[in-house]
Amino acid sequence: CYIIGRVMGLDVRTCLLLRRASELHDLGKIGIPDAILNKAGLLTEEEFEVVKQHPTIGADLLAGGKTELIQAAEQIALSHHERWDGRGYPAKLKGEQIPLFARIVAVADVLDALTSKRPYKECWSLDDAMAEIHQGSGSQFDPSIVTALLAARGQIEEAFMRLEKTPISTENPWLESDYSSMGGFAR
Repeated sequence: CYIIGRVMGLDVRTCLLLRRASELHDLGKIGIPDAILNKAGLLTEEEFEVVKQHPTIGADLLAGGKTELIQAAEQIALSHHERWDGRGYPAKLKGEQIPLFARIVAVADVLDALTSKRPYKECWSLDDAMAEIHQGSGSQFDPSIVTALLAARGQIEEAFMRLEKTPISTENPWLESDYSSMGGFAR
């Protein structure tokens, strides 16, 4: 999210807020049964209807937040499955009705999902994932964000390589001290 935002011209502070808030985009999955989330095969229609509740669950959990961070996280959680063409969920928002942060997270989330191994699929190559996202430009995704993603390809490749070489941190990313570089909007 951070890289896409920077390529789009958003300032560093805004991109840091976006990056932190985006980490809670799937918080609502806490209310979805593990049997559905970890299912190896395709979901039934009924199971997919249950999964489609996670944006609302997440937004409800974050509702009433007093900080800019939690407010942004609520907005992202609620709207990251909306589609540019209005065929998303939960509110069927269309185009710029979808908050900018949620439109950015939608692209980044699909990139992450495609390039990650899941119980129901193998990971895709970055080339294949980028091509799939490009194909969804103007229907699933905001074309300007897809353009930014494609323009940031080199930076994204570097980030992927760093992630592969970096051990998982045992530090709590939500500690107050972690926000000092972000201008204090978690306070």
